[in-house]
Amino acid sequence: MRREPNGKWTMRFMGGDGREVKRSTGTTDRRDAEAILAAALQREARVRQGLEAPGAQRMADQLSRPLREHLGEYLEAFERQEARTAGTMRVRRSILGTFVRLSKSIMRRDPVLRDLDSSLIEKVMHRRIEEGRSARTANTQRQYILAFAAWATNDGRADFARLGRMAKRRKEDLDRRRERRALTAAEEAALLEAAGPRRLVYRLALETGLRKNEIRALAWADLDLENGIGTVRNTKVGRSEDFNIMPDLVAELSAARPMLVGTNARKVFDSVPTHRTFRRDLERAAIAERDERGRVIDFHALRGTLGTRLAAAGVAPQVAKGIMRHSDYRTTVKHYHHLTLHDQRKALEIALARAPQLAAEGTSGGFLEVAEVGTPSGTSSGTSRGAKRVNSVRSGANAESAGPRADQSQTLSLREFVRLLASRCESVLQSAPQGTIGAVG
Repeated sequence: MRREPNGKWTMRFMGGDGREVKRSTGTTDRRDAEAILAAALQREARVRQGLEAPGAQRMADQLSRPLREHLGEYLEAFERQEARTAGTMRVRRSILGTFVRLSKSIMRRDPVLRDLDSSLIEKVMHRRIEEGRSARTANTQRQYILAFAAWATNDGRADFARLGRMAKRRKEDLDRRRERRALTAAEEAALLEAAGPRRLVYRLALETGLRKNEIRALAWADLDLENGIGTVRNTKVGRSEDFNIMPDLVAELSAARPMLVGTNARKVFDSVPTHRTFRRDLERAAIAERDERGRVIDFHALRGTLGTRLAAAGVAPQVAKGIMRHSDYRTTVKHYHHLTLHDQRKALEIALARAPQLAAEGTSGGFLEVAEVGTPSGTSSGTSRGAKRVNSVRSGANAESAGPRADQSQTLSLREFVRLLASRCESVLQSAPQGTIGAVG
């Protein structure tokens, strides 16, 4: 097997007809890829022994079978790959069952595997929108059926290699139904004070970013309080991951731990607050569940609050990704950073305060200033007359050491200047000590 640049594993083996087969496994997990390769080798062995039809004939037979049967076999294989939770299987069955139901309504008959194409997927997504669902829900429908299509391709039932590129995603940013916000520092303190016996649950979520289901499943055996490390099963990706527990939280957990025989096997919390209980705690803490911009606070917003605190403290996205236990840092940046104008202002103050230092050190030999540069009339360069430009001017010792071209200015477009300024702000945020950016919004 070989790992491709996109992170997915590609397998190579000899087919039943003696020809080399090279095929993507469609997964980034090595264990899953090895399982797919083992299944492919077993299938080719059956072909050589005459126990199974060659690929072309077998694929033709499979394409005429009802889609519902294939989905049932896929769900069985999906559950066998790893110990999937009941909740994970229930959600997947529901979403795929919805796809079959809507496909049958669209086609006015039971769909077969041959009917699965980009057109059908997009029609089902459109039906979900017509039912009042969001673009994100429609994209989730697409994601799950494409996962099935990848499995069917790897199993030799069909060739859906191009299906993912042809079935287009909906634009979620244009159809946001539920936007969360982070708690401020004052709101965090008020919630913990009003929570009573649920204080430790909320604090654990705020300081570790654990999801509600992960907290519900957490046992004392998962916590190494002596070393400040916990282990949790990530229900979204189906693997166990470690997380840090800070000293103050370790002390509170240690005080709450029962001193009984067999404690390790017990759950840390007998129950996790329901949505109704969480809303009552917000009311007691005088925190509005929905703000003037329509953004909401729910239990999952506690996890988003941690992501926002990391961003405000200047933590690099790659590090924040690990703390939040995401597989892609873009998920952390897109969904878990709720910085306010106050945070942005603090970042700008730090960046601009360092401007004299940057000028003294030299940036490509100089500093930046904005100047008005006129464009001769009649030009078609795309830059309007009087458009703002940015000149990079050398000065001081840098000008002397720059040689004969030191007195020449380097002209940048305003767009290039803004990009450069944003890059510098990001570097300042990443290098600034924690706590220097201000309160989290």
